Amino acid sequence: MRYLNRKEEIKVSSFLLDKIEEGFSVSGPERWKDWNQGWGEVTHDYKETKCFSDLIPVFPTISPKDKYRNILRDRGRFIEVEDSAKEYHDASVFGRKENAFYEYVSPDWSWVDIGCGLFVNSMGLAREFKKINYIGLDWVDSVESLGKEIAKNTGENIYGIKFDMFHPHHISLPKTFCVITSGSMEQLGTNHSKILKWILDIKPKIVIHFEPMYELYSNSVVDFTAKQYSKARNYLRGYLPALQGNNNIEIIKVERGVGCRYHEGETLVVWRPR
Repeated sequence: MRYLNRKEEIKVSSFLLDKIEEGFSVSGPERWKDWNQGWGEVTHDYKETKCFSDLIPVFPTISPKDKYRNILRDRGRFIEVEDSAKEYHDASVFGRKENAFYEYVSPDWSWVDIGCGLFVNSMGLAREFKKINYIGLDWVDSVESLGKEIAKNTGENIYGIKFDMFHPHHISLPKTFCVITSGSMEQLGTNHSKILKWILDIKPKIVIHFEPMYELYSNSVVDFTAKQYSKARNYLRGYLPALQGNNNIEIIKVERGVGCRYHEGETLVVWRPR
C-alpha cells in the first residue's frame, strides 16, 4: 500500500470526475424495486446452497483495464493497493467494525441492524461474539425468510423484520440493545429526520454508524470528488449536523475512515441518547 502524491491525486481526481459526469444510479425510495429484486435473487440462491459466500453482495466490478482500479481512500487521501476489493473488505468489515463493536457494545446486548441487507453483519458478529441476539431490519420482501434461513443454518438467534427507513413504524424490541448501520443510511440522502426520531424514540444503549458523512470532507482535490459523487448519487447529507445540533444526543466518536475510490463510505460515528 502507498499514498499517492499530489500530482497523482490530481490525475485520479480528474479521471473520477469524468466518470461521475457519465452518471450513476440515484438513491432514494424509487430504488426499492431494484433492491427487492436483487436481494430476493440472492436469498433464493442462499436457500439452495446454504453457502455464506452467496450472501456477500456482488456489485459491478471495475474493468481490469481500468488504470485506477486499485485506488482506495483513507481519511482524505488516495491509496494504491494490490487488490482493492479484498483490502477494502478487510479494512472495513474485519478491522474497524469489529474493533468498534468490542469497544462500545456489551456482549449481553441485542443488536438491531437498520438496513441489514443480506445479514452480512450478523455472520461476522456470530463468529466473534459466539452467542448473539440479532434483529435485522430491511425494506425488501425477503428479509424475514432470509433471517429464518440463516438462523436455521447457524443456530444463532437471528431474525429479520421488514422495515422501511423512509417510513419507520413501531416494532417490539428487547429491553437492552444497540443500533448499528453500515452503508444503509447513505441511501437516505437528506431524508433522514424520520429515522433519527425513530432511533431516539426506541432508546438504544448506543448507536454505531459506518456511513459516509458528507460534512467531514474538506476542500482538497481528493475530497472534492467525494462531494461531487455524493451529490450525484443523492447520498447521505445533513445527518451529522442533525446529530451535533440535537441536545438529546451525546456524540462519543467521529472518525473518518476508508472507502472506495469515489467516497469514504465507512466513517465511524458513535452516539447515544441522553
